[in-house]
Amino acid sequence: MRYSLLPFILGFAAICVRIAAQWSCSGIIGADHWYWKQYIRQLKSSRQFPPVLPQYLLEKHQWYPPLFPLLLSRLPQDILEQHARILSIAIDIVRFIMLLFILHLICKDNTAAFICSALFYSLTPILTTVNNQLNPRSLGALFLDCAILLYAWIYLLAGPAYLWLLIAMLFALILLTHKMTTQLMFVLCLCAGAFSHSVYPLCLIPAGIFLAVLVSKGFYIKVLCAHWDILSFWNRNWRWLSCHPIKESPVYGDGKYETPTKIHRKGWIGFFQHCTTLFGMNPGAWLIGLIAVPFIFRADTGCSFYIFCWLFVVLGWSLLTTFVPFLKCLGAGYYYLYNAAFPTAVLWALVLRMNDAGRFAWCGVLLTLAFSIFALLKYRSNLHTHRYNDKNEYFDRAIDFLTASSPGVVMCLPPQWYDVIAYKTGKPVLFGAHGYGFKLIEPSFPRFLVPIKQLIDRHDIRYLVTTAGYLPQNFIADLPFMKREVFGPYQIYH
Repeated sequence: MRYSLLPFILGFAAICVRIAAQWSCSGIIGADHWYWKQYIRQLKSSRQFPPVLPQYLLEKHQWYPPLFPLLLSRLPQDILEQHARILSIAIDIVRFIMLLFILHLICKDNTAAFICSALFYSLTPILTTVNNQLNPRSLGALFLDCAILLYAWIYLLAGPAYLWLLIAMLFALILLTHKMTTQLMFVLCLCAGAFSHSVYPLCLIPAGIFLAVLVSKGFYIKVLCAHWDILSFWNRNWRWLSCHPIKESPVYGDGKYETPTKIHRKGWIGFFQHCTTLFGMNPGAWLIGLIAVPFIFRADTGCSFYIFCWLFVVLGWSLLTTFVPFLKCLGAGYYYLYNAAFPTAVLWALVLRMNDAGRFAWCGVLLTLAFSIFALLKYRSNLHTHRYNDKNEYFDRAIDFLTASSPGVVMCLPPQWYDVIAYKTGKPVLFGAHGYGFKLIEPSFPRFLVPIKQLIDRHDIRYLVTTAGYLPQNFIADLPFMKREVFGPYQIYH
């Protein structure tokens, strides 16, 4: 089939569909979005790095990887205030354009393979899940994809030696951008070194760290300390990731309740929940991982095998961090599937362009499209059901009440409201869990380890924001509140 601009048009149209899907959930934004807006606003106003965020009482320092907020701080404030949601999408579009270029090289003679691969990337559910808010994951993924493609140039085509320096520089940028991408980068380096029987991929790790320390003028040392701090915290607490902080508390719980939406549930229910989440976040990755096996070893070049190994390592790491207990502190495994989107699309293109890609492969295409669309619709439904919507008039009234109220520390139950309340009201909140100082939040997050009276006395808490039915009676009985304000389903004890 003669090559034309049609694949490019359809590819960009697919991206527009994904953006439209996100905007259909307008106002439903993750908690990290508000933290980054607060961080960048303070950075721009104080011109102090790292910024001091006094609203977060249970945090010592803002020792996050600095590249992402430093870049965004160069943008006008009105863009950050009004259009912050599209910034992660914009970075992902850059990644998508790079993918289109790779697909153009692979599929010049196969428009159908090009279209399918571009659609699979555009409709990958994990991309919509993560890119609905400000976050550095998309920038870290872009750097990692570039580094792996440069390594392919060296490994497959004997590229020039200066590419090693470019890869080391990209690795330094990853270290200064995103922690989970850093962890995956280390795993990919170790696997590349073992597979190629070469020490050069392993040398990229210390080279990247050296450059990161050099470029950041030593600040990356603090980022490393903060990285170890969060890993140590979740190594102790991964069992309660996304749990109900009161009903699973050793102080207020009965030892029997388990939060249905908790990341790591017990028994077969937890195993099934993990499997459905892993598959639903990136159906195309798992399907092409199976479909590609009979085609890989018949390919004419090592390119197909290289992409297959790239995807295999990412999928394997997502499984290990999901099911192996001592690795669960490295982050929820399904998040690594974000980094699988790029090699997934490339591998689909490599398989579908083959002359002997028959019904088996094309059935996989239909299944991938069906599962991806279903997962996106399910995600949209869950957002509207379970998360905060900033166009909810009752929540806005609660925010207005807090903003106009006298000064005082705010506690939020559920805890995903801390960041939005800190940002919109300017009041101090009983939270941290961002930069450095995770031990400070352990008495109250992810579950209560001490009675609420002790926290109120220690931190002089004045307001408790919650929702109807969230607080059990034995917890309410411990609250020395004087008054309760009700705004639809939202309640403020003060």
